[in-house]
Amino acid sequence: MIKNNVKTDNFNMEDVAFFCEQNLPLSFAKVLSQKGYNAKNFWQFLYGEKFHNPFDMHGMKEAKVLVEKAMSSPFPILICGDYDADGLSATAILHNFFQANGVESHCVIPTREQGYGLHLPSIEQKLQNCQYSLIITVDCGISEKQTIEYLQENYSIDVVVTDHHEIPEQLPNCVCVNPKLGYHYPMLSGSGVAFKLVQALSNLDVAKQYSDLATLGTIADLMPILEENRSIVMSGLQNTNNEGLKKLAQLSRCNKPMTASDYAMRIAPKINAAGRVDSPEVALNLLCDDCDCQAEQLFVLNDLRKTLTEEMLDYAKANFDVARQSKERIIYVYGKGFKHGVIGIVANNLKGEYNVPCVALTEDGENYVGSARGVEGLNLYQLFNNASHLLLKFGGHSGSVGFTVSKDNLEKLHQNLIEQLADMDASIFKGVHTYDLEMEDDVALQCYCQFADLVRPTLTSDEIVFYLKTNVMSARLFGKESEHLEIIASNGLRLVYFYGKQYFEPLSYGAEAEFTFTLEADNFYHGYCGVVNQVKIVNSLHFDNLYKTNYIQRLTDEKRNFLTKKQLEKIINSQDATLIVDSFETYEKLANQFNLSDFEVNYFCEVSCCGKQVLISPNVVPNSLNVVVCDGGEVYAKWCENANYFAIETTLLDGLTVNRDVCTQVFGALKRKSRFDSINDCFEKYLISKMDFATYKLCIKIFEELHLIEVVNDYQINVNPIKVELTNSSIFNHFTK
Repeated sequence: MIKNNVKTDNFNMEDVAFFCEQNLPLSFAKVLSQKGYNAKNFWQFLYGEKFHNPFDMHGMKEAKVLVEKAMSSPFPILICGDYDADGLSATAILHNFFQANGVESHCVIPTREQGYGLHLPSIEQKLQNCQYSLIITVDCGISEKQTIEYLQENYSIDVVVTDHHEIPEQLPNCVCVNPKLGYHYPMLSGSGVAFKLVQALSNLDVAKQYSDLATLGTIADLMPILEENRSIVMSGLQNTNNEGLKKLAQLSRCNKPMTASDYAMRIAPKINAAGRVDSPEVALNLLCDDCDCQAEQLFVLNDLRKTLTEEMLDYAKANFDVARQSKERIIYVYGKGFKHGVIGIVANNLKGEYNVPCVALTEDGENYVGSARGVEGLNLYQLFNNASHLLLKFGGHSGSVGFTVSKDNLEKLHQNLIEQLADMDASIFKGVHTYDLEMEDDVALQCYCQFADLVRPTLTSDEIVFYLKTNVMSARLFGKESEHLEIIASNGLRLVYFYGKQYFEPLSYGAEAEFTFTLEADNFYHGYCGVVNQVKIVNSLHFDNLYKTNYIQRLTDEKRNFLTKKQLEKIINSQDATLIVDSFETYEKLANQFNLSDFEVNYFCEVSCCGKQVLISPNVVPNSLNVVVCDGGEVYAKWCENANYFAIETTLLDGLTVNRDVCTQVFGALKRKSRFDSINDCFEKYLISKMDFATYKLCIKIFEELHLIEVVNDYQINVNPIKVELTNSSIFNHFTK
């Protein structure tokens, strides 16, 4: 079993016993308990939705009185929301409800540059231009005591706060509706609270007309889809009433009916894009049913968001050193002119790629505004709290922090974070992956799929993660740029690994591998497929030829200096090290000389740039710290730049020879190759009966060294018909001895 695939095991036996009484298998019962389901909430799976009485929520009765009074007033109501998808959907729920009841309402949404919460200048501008009967906050306000009291004193206006964020030490002196102040279920989203207010003002049937908007906010804000959230989402998925959402879903090619994944992956990012790169009012107008052109504009803004994110990612990768980052255990990048709305995405992407906490900042006047993302097992909020004396302000939670720091303290903060991270356990940065249920071949696949459906709708983070160790029957690439990988497992399950191209070659050899994945309905194939989140390749005799060809295509005649045994031992005993070997056999020889018990063994693809790993025959250049290539012989493989080398006997290419006749056959085949033949196709078409594939690849390497050919890509080879002696090739000379 893979070391970093640990089965979660935190179930409650009383709940497990209850689920078993409902005729669920024991393994499934344990998973339900692990996911937070219990005897009390299981009714949602058996009997459908259940909505609580809205007046059981603290402050709801008082809010109803004030809002109904305002609705009967001749003056409009002012709704103050937030710029993210939850805040925008909450704002739209109330605005659309008031409009449907003939009540005029206006909305104030701050930009990201203006910051989260009540933006006083924008609100005052509204109050100075129009008389309002009431201010209602949605998805904000619970921590705005001073601002709210200022508005009450200076404009003599009532305020109702509806929010779902953490409760501060001092509440605003007004009616506050927040499930965390007292309610059956405290984990509603901001839009969920707005939904409950509509229910209180009318009834459940009316509120359900806005459940699609509450679904958007619940999913976009990553609220757990349990208890009443589950009822809201189930209702919203079954009833898409909002015309703007319908238009956006149609253009986004969502399922009918939509799924939680559609909202999470196709709808919410476009709604959020407006606030990230332009004005959030573009998205608000769409949700307020003004969708003539807003949906198309959101596509444009989302594309711009992607472009700006890529630009900052490119800048970030060009401005941090991987080796330094691995040593410091943090990526810390800052620049000028980047949108506030993309720095969080950049931090999250870099954290995901390198599995270390990441901080991304952009200049903002005399200060820098930053966003940080942490890894599992690290309390990022505590990290920044310990450095709060260097910050102008900060907030967030254990996995995500937003903050502002002065230019004078920019590098001081960096150094402070480095020092704190240096004292932490190295295992935090290895990227632990967990799964919920091992898929056993003796249980029908249909049973697993039905069970996965049982707990839907779920967010990606709440889905059942399956583990399967299997032989790969076939593998193929797909997508516009062949960037995705499709795998057929021995039990017939179709697995899809998005952006998993680097695993294609070893898996196409029919290798055995371990996968963690979630199950999803596949409408195209009318079945189910597994969406892979991790692959771990197992050593196989099938790889012998792949080891050879990987080595051959990296052959070089560069001279190199080798480390002594003591020097290598020092690196092995360090905090981070990557040892590259050409084959499993060479790894075994190395393990007989050195203690590699705390090294993780990976084949072909680097899993993490932190920690200790042995990387066998990599097809991707590693970015790790302390890279040592363990190699030997008169010709060497150049796996990566700036590596150290240790001499160890390798027999990988023993017995491999070439001669003039073989080279002539290969060169003739390459000249006959059509534009539609790949390099591999050329071998299978003309040479498969005359030589093995490793010999064929060796000849190509010789021709490249002699500049007889230029390999552009898998399909294109430029032939240079010059006269040259084969003996001018050091590679040819080595293999003709």
